Order: sequence, then structure tokens, then C-alpha cells
Amino acid sequence: MKLVLPSAEYAEEIRAFRQEFLDTGSSCDGQGTLRRMEDPLEWIAYCEKGRHKETVPQSLVPATQFLYVRQADGRVVGMIQVRHEFNEFLEKYGGHIGYSVRPSERRKGYAKAMLAAALPFCWHELGLDRVLVSCLRENEGSRRTILANGGIYESTVLEPLDQVYLERYWIERPRRLLITGFEPFGKDSLNPSWEAVNHLPEKIGPWTLEKLLLPVTFGEAAHLAIAAAEHSGADAAVSVGLAGGRRAVTVEMAALNLRYASMADNAGFQPQDMPVAAGGPAAYFSTLPVRKMAQAVCEAGLAGAVSYSAGTYVCNDVMYSLLHHFAGTPVKAGFIHVPWSEGMGEPAWQPEDIVRALEAAIRAM
Repeated sequence: MKLVLPSAEYAEEIRAFRQEFLDTGSSCDGQGTLRRMEDPLEWIAYCEKGRHKETVPQSLVPATQFLYVRQADGRVVGMIQVRHEFNEFLEKYGGHIGYSVRPSERRKGYAKAMLAAALPFCWHELGLDRVLVSCLRENEGSRRTILANGGIYESTVLEPLDQVYLERYWIERPRRLLITGFEPFGKDSLNPSWEAVNHLPEKIGPWTLEKLLLPVTFGEAAHLAIAAAEHSGADAAVSVGLAGGRRAVTVEMAALNLRYASMADNAGFQPQDMPVAAGGPAAYFSTLPVRKMAQAVCEAGLAGAVSYSAGTYVCNDVMYSLLHHFAGTPVKAGFIHVPWSEGMGEPAWQPEDIVRALEAAIRAM
């Protein structure tokens, strides 16, 4: 199966598709003006004009029309239209996406697959963070299709032209978060940063988490974090480290271009006043909503605060390296320090409270 733009190659399939809807009296959702255009070549030209702001008919918004084609036999089994923006009617009733499956091809899972195939176009080509999809209140099949693609119900409205009730659903762009913790170092047998990261759920709010254990090693830890973020296509990277002696979970504001170690890392390296990145800026600010995240920890009933320095050890090394690598890109990056957990020193936190604090901070991103 594939989504393709309308073209003369599919003219006869488009003609047959249209006729089947007319013969069965089915509504032509997601087909634009196809119902009233008998000549498929005229409709194809109309769709091409409708894709561009400069040529779209007045009072309409730009929209991309797709055919959903079964590659085995070239049959058009569905059509889906993605509107690039809203007018007043679309914002209230029609939404971003309209679609329909050929009557003879229904109940085969094509609607669900077609909507899933169109969503990446919304995220990556149009830059939308969420899309609105609506369906008739009594259309159980369409409702299941939307829900299967992550639709979240918002409201039911009365559409004034046809006097029908429409259910409105929002589908949010999935976001991938790389979150890292560190292995134990020094005299410690565990590191609460990794223990907490490892116990986080796989999904928090809109974020799907990929977890990574980092070595407490200058350079190597940063290299692994960057490689994992690139490989996974992460929208954000958050590293979590231990700051023993702190009373709060602290979201870091800035990272310095400085390596200074009062004790050797786990590879025996102990840099003294070396840059993280030769020729790099003296510092980077976090690209995460630092204050909002710290406040969210407090609102969860836990101690949260903003810290203005990630230090000069491996934690800072990773934070600076991530910010340096992803500077000028949409990928966000930052760092969170957590206190000791029970049995390591004072003040100490319950392990489950560290997990809750991280969850709260991530939800606020």
C-alpha cells in the first residue's frame, strides 16, 4: 500500500472509484470536488492547484490530496485529503483530515492504515504538532480508526449545514525522548540517576522514552548519548545525573565549556581545566523549559529547583556536548540532577520519589 498524489496514471482508477461512490450513494469524504467532476483529468489538475497558496481557489485553504493505492494491482482503495491550515469551518467542524475507503474495500483495515500513513506528512512536511479529525457521531468505524491512531476526544458539535453531530478528536505528533542515567562511580554501588530512569514508564504524556545507561567517562558518555539521540530520531535528549548533598531535584540552566575533575572518572581520566569542545562557546543554556519543569516537580509535592551550573564533571560534559551538537536544530537538550537515594548519604530521597519527580518534569516539557 502507498499514498500517491493524483496523476494521469490513475485516471481510470479515479473514474471507477468515483462511480462506485455514486452507485452506492456513499458520502465522498476526503475527495475534494471529485463527486461533481466527471473528468478525472480535470479533478487531478484541480487538486494540483489546491496544494499551493498561490493557486488554491478563493475561500479554500491549501490541501494535499492523496490516493491510497494497493501496489499489487494498482487499485485505488481510498482517498485522503490533508488540509494545511484552518478556515473558520474547518477549525470548528471539518478538521485537518478527511478520508474515505472505496465501498467494496471496506472492513479490511484500510482506513486505519491510510490515516496512519498520512500522519507523518502532517508532522514532517507541514510541521504540525497536532491534527484535528472529526467523524459523524454514529460512525463507529471511523471513530475506531481515529482512536487506533491516537485520537483524543475533545467534544461533539452540531454541524450547521447538514445538521449532523460531529465528534472532534485531536491526534498529537508523537515525540521521542532519549533519557539517560549514569552507572555507579566512586565508592557507590548504585547510581540513583539510572535507577530512576530505568523505572520510568515507557511513555509519559506525548513522549515515548528511549533509555540509555551511560558510563561515568569524559567524552565517551557524551558520544554515546549523541549517537543514541541521532539513531532514534529523538526530539529531545535529557540526561540525568547524581548530585549528592542536594535537597531538591534540580533542572540545570547552563553547561560550561570546561572539564575539571576533582576525582578521576571511571576510566581513570582526571582533566584539569580542559575545554569540552575546542573553539566552542563558553557556555550553552538548556533548550528545555527549565523553570516550568522545576515548578512541575514542586506541584507534584516534591522539592524541585533550578540550578545554574551543571558543574565541571561528566554531567556537565554530557550536557554541553548535547547542546553543542544539536545547536541550531529542533532537537532540545538539557540535564536534571537528582539527590542521593536512601543509604547513600544525607539528605536522601526515596527511590520512588525520584521517579515521580522525573515524571513530573518530563510532562512539563
